[in-house]
Amino acid sequence: MVRGFAVTLSTFLNISGAVAGLLSALFFAHGTLHLKNKDIADIAGTYWDFNQHLADSIASQRAEYIVGALLLFLSFSLQVVANLIPSTLQPSLIQPFDSAGLGICVVLFFLAVAAYSLCSRIATQSKVAVRQVLEERTKASNS
Repeated sequence: MVRGFAVTLSTFLNISGAVAGLLSALFFAHGTLHLKNKDIADIAGTYWDFNQHLADSIASQRAEYIVGALLLFLSFSLQVVANLIPSTLQPSLIQPFDSAGLGICVVLFFLAVAAYSLCSRIATQSKVAVRQVLEERTKASNS
């Protein structure tokens, strides 16, 4: 028989809520995560030419959704893990509240910088790839 730890009602509800939030984040991001550069080109293209500003805007939105989905996934995963650790095994990493607040601010700052950098990189790569698809289509239609 496997022995576990007792789960209180509040812990059960907290874990269930975090898992439901994780599931909703995955559904929320599913469509955008599957939006390919070719799809963006299809949306931004017209019969005669293409709208580069629209293509760039959609590529940027796609990058923001991807990074947002990753942050949501991280957030809910941390909540689930935090609730699954029994209170008897939770060491006090940072005792004074001021130190904990500062630590949280530092972690959030670096997380925000990393997220912004990733978003910028994804957006730039998508814009270049979409521009190539649109230019190839324009050349092919002019031939």
